[in-house]
Amino acid sequence: MDVSVQEAVQDLITALVRSLGPSHGKLLTLMRTFPPGADTLALRVLNIFTEHGRPSGQLVALVKALLAERDLDARFLIPIIAEMDKPDIVRHLPRIVSILNGTTEPKNLVRSVFGAIVTTPPQTFGSVTSNLPRVRQSELLTPAELMVLLHESEKEIGLKSAIEGMLEGCVVCLRSTLFVAIGICFSMTDVFRSEILAVVMQQIVDEPVLPTLFLRTVSFAFGALSLLFTSLLSNLKVIQAVTTYKSLVGFVSTTLLSRLITKKIWMNAPLWEGFIRCAKVIAPSSFGALLQLPKEQLRELVDKQPSLKAGLREYVMKKAGNKARVAGYLDIFGEDDSSGSANTHVSPTPSIPATPTPPSQPAQPATADPTPS
Repeated sequence: MDVSVQEAVQDLITALVRSLGPSHGKLLTLMRTFPPGADTLALRVLNIFTEHGRPSGQLVALVKALLAERDLDARFLIPIIAEMDKPDIVRHLPRIVSILNGTTEPKNLVRSVFGAIVTTPPQTFGSVTSNLPRVRQSELLTPAELMVLLHESEKEIGLKSAIEGMLEGCVVCLRSTLFVAIGICFSMTDVFRSEILAVVMQQIVDEPVLPTLFLRTVSFAFGALSLLFTSLLSNLKVIQAVTTYKSLVGFVSTTLLSRLITKKIWMNAPLWEGFIRCAKVIAPSSFGALLQLPKEQLRELVDKQPSLKAGLREYVMKKAGNKARVAGYLDIFGEDDSSGSANTHVSPTPSIPATPTPPSQPAQPATADPTPS
């Protein structure tokens, strides 16, 4: 059937389906047994059933049965995903995320799903969540669970070719479908607050195999939002977002980067590149952690990011009391010169006065899934 004919039929049946309602036996039977090729019409009926309220248990069971028997579009999941048990939500989430294709409609659909399946953390103790009406709050994902799940889904969802995603009106070049999904999380600043992201970072950094996208996510939290801050200062939501995530600078600079150094992050090229990018984004707060790097890796880092040399040189001159140690660093950073200082650019983040002490645990190489970035 021609697409224009299908669209006309969908418009004509809308009023009829609404009047019959989601409890009409014959209509449910037609939904359960719709013929191949009628997927678009069936999806339209499902959306009409759920446009003004939660789906009934009978409708949820019907759609789950269809999904188990047929290879249906992931959009069939969207009206019922919030009514599923947590294991089913986790199982089907990669399919929903895979609909992201760089256009606005799928992104809005995925954002609506995230809003439906994630608990809103209370602002203060004793507050209630905003996901009501829903009785089984324990079946929802926490914000941290969703973010970790997205990072752990690299293999299943796959790192795709470069596409463009939107974050609160700012175009950011993103490398994968997963990164678009993670960007959606960052745009939901009332849910994914700084303390949530700190939990996520701590949980992922302690994994034996680090996801390739992990350090890009950390950089994204600061880099993209810093860009938004400088270009869209009049936007209240942007200012709120930047303020939220800048509070993570201390955690990242004193804990996360030090932990990655003990895992010999430089032994994995994609993660090392992400480390360097992250260190630049949060400079000068990263300087204390960077001085924990072996001299060879520190030299490589400043060779790749020469704009950090002047700031690191100044940091060493102020903090390092041992003249021999200062001389060793100056051999890497070079002597002071006006041109280097003039070209130095660091992000507008609060500095960390004390040099952090790396965790006292055995060093082991950081590894990542062998997925191309």
